[in-house]
Amino acid sequence: MRSDLKALLSFILNKWQVNENDRELLELIKESFDADGVNLGLIDVELFNEGSGVIEFKHLFKDRYKETQADTIYLKGAFEEVLNSKRQLNISDYDAYKNRLDAKLCNNIKSLLSTPLLSRDKFYGVLQISKLKTGFFSQDDCDNAFIVSSAIASVVSYKEKDMKLEFNDTIGGLSIEISSSLKDALNIPFDKWLESILKKILYKVDSYITGFIMPYDNIYCVFSKDRNFTYFFKEPTQKVQDWIVYKMYKMGIKQTVTYKEAIDRFNLKPSLEAKKLGVVNGIFVPIEYNGEVVASFAYGFVEPIKDIGFHKMILKRIGLQLVLAIYSFKRLGYLNRVVSTNEEKFIFSLMKVAAIRDSYTKGHSQRVALYSKRIADYLNLTEREQNLLYVAGLLHDLGKIGVPDSVLLKPGKLSHHEFEIIKYHPVFSWEIIKDIDQFKEIALSVKHHHERCDGSGYPDGLKCKEIDFFTRILSIADIFDALTSTRAYRKKERYSVFEALDILKHVSIDRELLNKIKDVLIDGYIIEKTEDEYIELFEVEKERKKIFERDFFTGADRIHSFVRFVDKFIRRSQPFCLYYVDIKNLGYINYKCSIQKGNQILEKLAEGMIKSGKFIRVMRSGSDSFIGMSLNCNQDYRKFFDILSKEILSETGACIDKKFYSTGLFYIAWAFYPNDGKTFEDLLYRLKTTIKKFKFENKLYLEF
Repeated sequence: MRSDLKALLSFILNKWQVNENDRELLELIKESFDADGVNLGLIDVELFNEGSGVIEFKHLFKDRYKETQADTIYLKGAFEEVLNSKRQLNISDYDAYKNRLDAKLCNNIKSLLSTPLLSRDKFYGVLQISKLKTGFFSQDDCDNAFIVSSAIASVVSYKEKDMKLEFNDTIGGLSIEISSSLKDALNIPFDKWLESILKKILYKVDSYITGFIMPYDNIYCVFSKDRNFTYFFKEPTQKVQDWIVYKMYKMGIKQTVTYKEAIDRFNLKPSLEAKKLGVVNGIFVPIEYNGEVVASFAYGFVEPIKDIGFHKMILKRIGLQLVLAIYSFKRLGYLNRVVSTNEEKFIFSLMKVAAIRDSYTKGHSQRVALYSKRIADYLNLTEREQNLLYVAGLLHDLGKIGVPDSVLLKPGKLSHHEFEIIKYHPVFSWEIIKDIDQFKEIALSVKHHHERCDGSGYPDGLKCKEIDFFTRILSIADIFDALTSTRAYRKKERYSVFEALDILKHVSIDRELLNKIKDVLIDGYIIEKTEDEYIELFEVEKERKKIFERDFFTGADRIHSFVRFVDKFIRRSQPFCLYYVDIKNLGYINYKCSIQKGNQILEKLAEGMIKSGKFIRVMRSGSDSFIGMSLNCNQDYRKFFDILSKEILSETGACIDKKFYSTGLFYIAWAFYPNDGKTFEDLLYRLKTTIKKFKFENKLYLEF
C-alpha cells in the first residue's frame, strides 16, 4: 500500500471528525489520488434515524472549498447514478457521459470516479474524485477508492451510533425532568415553571435564547440564557406577532426548519429583537397533535449551530411531552378548588394524560381501584378509607407519563437498564400527588405499591413490617389485575383467576391478607374490556403492536410473534411442518445488480409465501431467509418454490447470473413436529443445519 494512502487512512480512522475537519479530509484525498477535484456527499447522520435522506456536500476543486446541503447540482449525473445503483462508476470521458452536467457547473472535468459509501450494507453517501484530463482511473485507483470509501463509511457509522446513544440519553433525561417537575404545580407560578423547563432544554441544545408559543392556552414566552431578555405574554401582542415562530404558526407551517430556511423558503423577515440580540441562526419546531399544530418551539443561536439535525430531533421528540406536561400542570394547579366539588371527574381527567402515553393504563387503574375498594369493604374499613383506596388505585400508575416512550411502548421483555427506568414510575406518581392535601394519606401507598415483603421491591426496598396496610391491599389488587389482563411482554397474555391466585401464593406479598380476601377477587373478577371513550386509543395500540409484531419491510412475522403462535400448537400437541427458504447468494445479487434488486427479491418471496394460502404464518428468519408454517404436512412444496423462483426471476432477473435459472433462487429445508423436534428451537436448529449442509454440498460459485 502506498505511503500516502496509508497516511490518508490513518487520518480518516484516527483524526477525522464528521462535519468538523472535512476540508482537510478532501485535501488529503485529492493529493493521494493526484486529482483536481473531490466531492463528498454524506447522508446527514444527525437526521439519519428520521429517514430524511438529507445529503450534505463538501466540494473541493483546486483550492476552492464549498459546503452545501442537498445541492441540485451535485445530486445530478454520476452522483445520482451511484446513489441508485450502489455500485462504483469509472467515467473516462465525461463529455461523452450520457448524464453529464453543464461544463461550467462541473468545472470542465474530463474523467470521474464515483464510489458509494457502504458499511455493513448501509448506505451513507458517495465519494467522487475528478480530473481535468480524459482517461480511466486505474484499477489500483478504483480499489483504493473502495478502501477509502469504506473507511469513511465506518467512521460515519460509528458517529451515527454515538448520536443514537446521546440522543436517547438526552431525551430520557429531559423526559424525567419534565415529569418530575409536575410536583411543583401547587408551589410555583406557571410562568416560572415553564421558564425552568424551557431553560433545561435550552442548555441541552446549547442555544442562547428560547421561545415557546401555545396559542390555544394563550402562552407566548421568550427567555435568554443570561436572563437579560425574558418576556411572558398572555396574548399575541405586536411584539409577539413580529416573531418568526408566531408567523410560522399563523402560516400553518409543519416542517422543522432552521432560521435561514425560514427566511429563504418562506420569505419571513427576522424579528427586530433577533437582530438586536445578534441571532445568526435558529431552529423552529412545530408541535403537532391530531394533525394540527398546537404549539411551537424557537431556539436562537448567536454562533453557528453544531449538530443541527440532532437538535431538531430532540426538540421535535420532546415537544409533545412538554404540551402534555403543560396540560397536566395547569390542571394540577386548579386542584384545590376542583377536587373539593368534583373530585372523581378531575381524577379521570388527570388519568387521560397518562392514558395518552400508555393506553392500557386507564383500564388497569380503574380495575385496581375497584378491587382495592371491594377488598377494603370486605375487611370492614370505613367508607372514607374505601374511597381513599379507590383513588389510590386510580392514581398509582400516573407516574408513567414520566417514562420515555422507548421503554413504555416496548412490547417485549425489558432490558436491565430499561427496567431500572420503569422503576421510577411509582416515585413520579408520588411526587405529583404528595403535596395535595386530599391525597396525602395515600401518597406513600402509591409510591410503595411495588414493594415486596422480602425487601426485593422498589423504590425503597421495604420489608413487610415497613409496608403500610393500604399499600399491601393495593399491591395485591395491582398484581392480580396485571396477571388476569392482557400483557404483550409474556408468553401467556392472560391468566385465569385461579392461575393468578396460584402465582400470587409465590410472590412475596402479605400472604395472610391474601388468604383472607381471595374470595373477593374470585367473586369480583372484572373482565377486561375496551372503554368507549378510549376506543381510539386502543385502536392506536393495536396498530402499534403490528409495528412491533411484523417485519416492517416484508410484512412477515418477527420471530417473537411467530414463536408465540407456534407454541400454541406445540402445547396442544398438534402436528405441523415448517419450511425454511434461504435466498442463494443474496450478497452477490446486491453487488451485481444493486441492493434495490435484492430487496425486490425479498419482497416478492415474502409476498408469494404469504398470499399463496399454503402457509398459515410466515416469519422473516434472517436477512435473506423466511420460515413458513403449514398444517398440510403431506404436500411437497418444492414445486411451489420452483414456480415462485421462476416467477421472481422473470420479473427481477435481468442482471442475475444465468446459473440461478438452472439451480433456482432458493435453498429449501423442512421439518415436522413432533417427529423432527419437540420445541421450536429443536426444529429451527434442524432447519438451519440442513441449509448449511446444502450450501456446503451444492456451492454455487459466482465470480465478482
